[in-house]
Amino acid sequence: DREERTEFTNQCKKYDAEGGEIKVDKDLEFEFTCPKQYESYHGLNARVQYYVKVSIIRGLRNISHREELWVHKIDTKHRPLWDNSNKASYFKEKDFTRGVCMEVGVDDVLHIEFKYDKKLFHLHERVLGQVTFKTVSLDLQLGEVSVVKREYIGVGDNQFFETETLQKYEIMDGTPIAGEVVPIRLYLNAVPRLTPTYDMVNDTFSVKYYINLVLITGDGKRYFKQQEIVIYRKPGQKPSSDAGQKLGQPVGQPS
Repeated sequence: DREERTEFTNQCKKYDAEGGEIKVDKDLEFEFTCPKQYESYHGLNARVQYYVKVSIIRGLRNISHREELWVHKIDTKHRPLWDNSNKASYFKEKDFTRGVCMEVGVDDVLHIEFKYDKKLFHLHERVLGQVTFKTVSLDLQLGEVSVVKREYIGVGDNQFFETETLQKYEIMDGTPIAGEVVPIRLYLNAVPRLTPTYDMVNDTFSVKYYINLVLITGDGKRYFKQQEIVIYRKPGQKPSSDAGQKLGQPVGQPS
């Protein structure tokens, strides 16, 4: 239900006006310590939003105003990996024998090997991989790799999802020969609207990411292979400039 709303945290501070009236400008200090266990998120069908709301209770009509805050959280579960991307070997070509390997075959006309160096990435990391063509008897026109977000709503039989392609890259043009290797290098900090992977936020929705390989033939046929990746946030990685949409400058500190 696109209109369904659930309040998962709330904290209130009351002020009493002296003499029942406020006739001059007055600063009202506040501090809220309520838990913020989820990141702010604006998705296709789901949102997580935090507000600071001020209300003035009057005899005739109340006045209220609210401002949205943008909250992001550091993933401490993956703390041992925080410094890995700072090593000198980070920008060197990888040995894929310990990474993720998938093989795709279409009868006897196409056989490829699709490899990535790993499945777990932070928001500013790079995805390194390669496509090896072992058998090619098709007229391939081009190959693309894309970063895909899939937003799952609900659980069990009532679950549905919507898919959004965040970024697409062309990795080849024309038909490769057997034995040819096409390298893949994607930088996640260039992908718009990218967030960490979320697993059942408030028992309501999940967000997952995939690397999608598409091979397109001259007559328009498409061959797909998809690999899920897990994305997390490390210290110093704030939401992208388009994550807050119309919020302007995001506010809030990492929890």
